[in-house]
Amino acid sequence: MKMQAKTPTLLKVSNSIFNISGCLAVARLIVIMLVLLWDIKVFPLRKACTKSKVEPGGSLSEKEEQQKRHYLVPEHVLVRKEKVAELMAELGIKKDALPRIDKTDAAIKLLGPEKGDVVKIIRDSQTAGQTVYYRRVI
Repeated sequence: MKMQAKTPTLLKVSNSIFNISGCLAVARLIVIMLVLLWDIKVFPLRKACTKSKVEPGGSLSEKEEQQKRHYLVPEHVLVRKEKVAELMAELGIKKDALPRIDKTDAAIKLLGPEKGDVVKIIRDSQTAGQTVYYRRVI
């Protein structure tokens, strides 16, 4: 009788996380998630955290203050008093029905609003492009 030499058999783990192809797939997903997080989270933060060019003891001018605004603060615009009545008719509401915003709010402080003014807020939206909101200054 002829004896055959036994060859070592590899342990098959097909439905386990220790499967090589499964590990590679998980590693690829982790890399993709890290790249997406890097693009979404880190780059905007680097932009927002840049130091302003102010000399010690100096102060920011109004123009520099506007440029220093955070990237998450939407654009705020004062609506002219002539356009307010037209806007209210278009929206079909009274001015008192608008949500309120304080005139000392940091986002509109530089606009110099007065009590009773209307502020137009333009927000960027990933789904709708841009959305417009209106607030009454108190």
